[in-house]
Amino acid sequence: MEMKDKDTVEFHYDRDRRLENAGPNARFAHSLHGGVRMGFIKSLTATPWLRFLFYTIVLALAATVIADRVNASRNRGVLSGIRYELEALWFEGEVYLTLQRSGTATLPPVDLAVTVGGRVTGMSLRAGEDEYRAKADAPEKPSWIYVTVDDGAMALDLAVRVK
Repeated sequence: MEMKDKDTVEFHYDRDRRLENAGPNARFAHSLHGGVRMGFIKSLTATPWLRFLFYTIVLALAATVIADRVNASRNRGVLSGIRYELEALWFEGEVYLTLQRSGTATLPPVDLAVTVGGRVTGMSLRAGEDEYRAKADAPEKPSWIYVTVDDGAMALDLAVRVK
């Protein structure tokens, strides 16, 4: 690089001229640089093995998400603006059940249908009560507890794995 004037710069190096005299390996190396890059997904699926690995990971993640949704307990729900949460614990032949509710509105009376090991028991939660605790006989540990909360107009089904 040389300065002829204050504003003019003269370059002595000319890349195109040097590439004309360069060997095939140098031209190949130069052709790799400065081109348009592949996109992210295209670079992940550029070869058959990368494509296989990419789709295997995508399928494994999808299977994990689906299995999580299918096996997850649905122990929380909202009915008429009131949030309900169900918990269950098995200890020495009995299942301890806790149903909590919270909300900004006044807590109305609701009817409960509790299913423990195939037996359905009807109960009720009075107005203003924010928690319901019950104990049910279960000689063997049940895997799930089901509760249906009914406020007269709508119903909410809750299910929880027994701890």
